[in-house]
Amino acid sequence: MEFRTLTTRVAQTLGSEGAPAPSSSAGGAALSNALKAERAGGAKPSETRTATAAANGVPGESFEPLIPAAKPFDLNAYETITEPYRLAEWVSKAKAQGYVAIDTETDGLNPVSAKLVGISLALAPGEACYIPIGHGAGKQDLLSEKPKQIEIEKVITLIKPLLEDPAVLKIGQNIKYDISMFCALDIRMAPIDDTMLLSFVLEAGQHNHGMDELSELHLGHKPIAFKDVAGTGKSQVTFDQVPLDKATQYAAEDADVTLRLWERLKPRLSRDKVATIYETQDRPLIPVVADMERAGILVDRAQLSK
Repeated sequence: MEFRTLTTRVAQTLGSEGAPAPSSSAGGAALSNALKAERAGGAKPSETRTATAAANGVPGESFEPLIPAAKPFDLNAYETITEPYRLAEWVSKAKAQGYVAIDTETDGLNPVSAKLVGISLALAPGEACYIPIGHGAGKQDLLSEKPKQIEIEKVITLIKPLLEDPAVLKIGQNIKYDISMFCALDIRMAPIDDTMLLSFVLEAGQHNHGMDELSELHLGHKPIAFKDVAGTGKSQVTFDQVPLDKATQYAAEDADVTLRLWERLKPRLSRDKVATIYETQDRPLIPVVADMERAGILVDRAQLSK
């Protein structure tokens, strides 16, 4: 998605015609490995029908009506991880399960200059946590000590094997940003899935693909807005100044929503016959574009014109 847009913009800037974008009519292919989208007792009847249709190759509408989430969102059920042994337990569960939703929280929007503030994980709908790393005492409470957190070196030691484990799928929303943040810590996260890209491949042109909109569209749930935890205008603070209780609810919910979206969207790739283009063209470009953004690129004008 972004790579095709990037080459077109570069070509226009240089006065050349970029190479044509790959066709989106590629035939479907069987998804590799079980998606585990339906855990015992955790799937909705509608999701069961969707998964069955995908397995049988039954064509369906490209756009699914909103179906409320089977398990209500409980913001108070999310865990704040401040002890290494608890992080180790979450990592162990993720490895045993074979997939985990992940999200990073930072103090800025530019992955090249932003600093990592925390990491959230989700293993199942409603089962999510937040690992604070770089939170301060808060601008309104300058005399207080920083909240208890695991030292970042210890977090990296515990979580790097999980993020680089080829047997564990890491699921994110706009995961390119998270890849860039982890690259700065010498972590090469793979393999990956991206719910934003899944939505784009399945429903391009039908709506936007931001997490909040996808959550309302597919889950019937409106996530916490950033302004609700960080404020607005002159009173707005960066995420490292958000209190841990509010930060946990906001960040862990992001991972929870991402996992639920993945469970709904991933099984549709085969049914809608777009698995090949996603798995062989679009998804492999995510780490490539992330590296390009971090390192910069040199453009061969003559090659671009071909």
